[in-house]
Amino acid sequence: VQDSLLEIATERREKGFGEPATVDELGSGWSTGTTGFALVPWDGTSASAERMSAEAGGTVRLLPFGSELEASGRRCIVSGEPARYMAVAGRRA
Repeated sequence: VQDSLLEIATERREKGFGEPATVDELGSGWSTGTTGFALVPWDGTSASAERMSAEAGGTVRLLPFGSELEASGRRCIVSGEPARYMAVAGRRA
């Protein structure tokens, strides 16, 4: 029973978690209901967070441990500036 519950939960998590390349894709995924959360490169600024909220309808929810290393060499999907973090973003309720 436990294994089947874990399998179901893992599939649900993977299906509802996206990695969009642009802020438009981020908002599109949320508006169509194809994703609930997304892992996005983010520059860590409040200006980018506010723009993400205004343009895509979501907010940064979590900065996973070690996300600074994963962000190395990537660009923020909002500003285009070098990313400081790989952030988990979620749509506003």
